Amino acid sequence: RWLLAGGALLATGAAVYAWRNRPVRTQQTHPELESRLKVLNPLFAARVRTLMGRLERRGFDPMIWETGRGQDRAEELAARGTGIEGSMHKYGLAVDIVSASKLWGAPAPFWAALQEEAIDLGLTSGAAFGDRDHVQALPTKYDATVRHANAAQIAQLVRETLTRTG
Repeated sequence: RWLLAGGALLATGAAVYAWRNRPVRTQQTHPELESRLKVLNPLFAARVRTLMGRLERRGFDPMIWETGRGQDRAEELAARGTGIEGSMHKYGLAVDIVSASKLWGAPAPFWAALQEEAIDLGLTSGAAFGDRDHVQALPTKYDATVRHANAAQIAQLVRETLTRTG
């Protein structure tokens, strides 16, 4: 069976997850976008809003596929080989962005623009490590630090890093 969720056809097995966590675009209602961004670090969420706006101004149709990720979801993706349990999504420090019309089948210019704009905003593009839809708040050199830090330490690290980068 197939189900339409967030503008994409999904197999029933993925439908329950997809419906509760359906993708959002900046052109959708602001309350829905804001509810998705609420799980992110506030400074990072502000950069993601800017990133989405920049991509739209360049004529692309960006859509947030996933923001925060709980332990169950992280384990599910790791088991499928499409994610890692220690992902920055678990800490509100990562977002996956795809094309609303083409999803992961977007043309190369979309992915190039996503990478370029993310880097320009001081964010880390997953394209550097083979995950082109992934954008995170901190360089990967901080991943291990984040995994062993408390919320206040993570917030301070994000504040220091994003303040230095613009």
